[in-house]
Amino acid sequence: MMKSGSSNTFSTSSTDAVLDASFDVPEALAERGFSADREQTHVGRTQVDTIRAAFADTGRDGVRGAYVYGPPGRGKTLMAGVIFDALACEKRRVHFHEFQRDIGRLLVSVPTGSTDRMSAALTEWLGATRYLWFEEFHVHDIADALILARLVEFLASHRIFLLVTSNYRPDGLLPDPELHPRFVPTIERIERTFAVIELDAQIDYRQAPASSNASGEGGKNGSTLLSAAELADATTHRDLSAVFASFEDAPPQPQRIELRYRPLQVAGAGKSAVWCNFDEMCVASRSYLDYLDVAGRYDTILLDRLHVARLREPFVVQRLIWLVDIVYDRELNLFLSSDAPVLPALEQSAKNLIDVGRVISRLTQIFSRTSLPVR
Repeated sequence: MMKSGSSNTFSTSSTDAVLDASFDVPEALAERGFSADREQTHVGRTQVDTIRAAFADTGRDGVRGAYVYGPPGRGKTLMAGVIFDALACEKRRVHFHEFQRDIGRLLVSVPTGSTDRMSAALTEWLGATRYLWFEEFHVHDIADALILARLVEFLASHRIFLLVTSNYRPDGLLPDPELHPRFVPTIERIERTFAVIELDAQIDYRQAPASSNASGEGGKNGSTLLSAAELADATTHRDLSAVFASFEDAPPQPQRIELRYRPLQVAGAGKSAVWCNFDEMCVASRSYLDYLDVAGRYDTILLDRLHVARLREPFVVQRLIWLVDIVYDRELNLFLSSDAPVLPALEQSAKNLIDVGRVISRLTQIFSRTSLPVR
């Protein structure tokens, strides 16, 4: 990665130093084993053209970012990822929850005499970043809206390129009709200074047939262990014990683990796996900060005793969405057992169709990639 020095402005020289002239999104995807469809090809190339134009001409009053939106599973993250990997500049990829956590901590540490605490926090957080990729951009809360409004304004004034991937159209952000007007100026800024690009292919690629993981893997001594996809419907305590032992080489022992904000009672915790009750994780009062803490310690999460009737409760669904977003973003294993199929229950209980659609799509992909250790 090339260092950009102390300046947070784009270079006016050739963009080859930032993104090689030969780079092409469909070719980059093909190298990873993916075949881009026609709409993905168009959207990917539009992003690249937008980035090149922004980095090449800092004096032009034009586009300073790209806002890519569409339903879950259409390839927004995949394409953004190959572009991000190809960039040779100070760059940063951040998920909404991580941003909230980091800015919250920095705001507390800013000296009380500072005239603009948010600018001071953003300056420290961004450092020499020239390209910021903000994943899963969404706004449901007025406090988040105010922070994100300042972020968009700050990035524009410092000529830092912002790529946003979202399930929401810009004018669909902060949908609460009483609060929405307060975010309209930021929406108008996005629509005026960003390339707003819709990706709405007909196929949710995450819902494609699962990989061989869905049939299970061989366990120790030739025993058969269930895969994540099978555990998602129902299983027994003994099944989960075997799954836990396959990762830890030891049986689970009940204990309490200390999180940053609230302790968590678990059925087992080892070096890489943690096993806990769904009620403890998602029914009890928790925030996304708890899930970031868990995800920072363990590569595999086992959740059991999910009673799908709980998915009729909006706050429970919201916590599950937070958890799944973080598991997906960190590429963790997730084993989930329940008294009935989870995905149909989520569809029936959906209060916010976009966010629930995203979590269903992501759970499908998580279950297809989550595998047991091969012994």
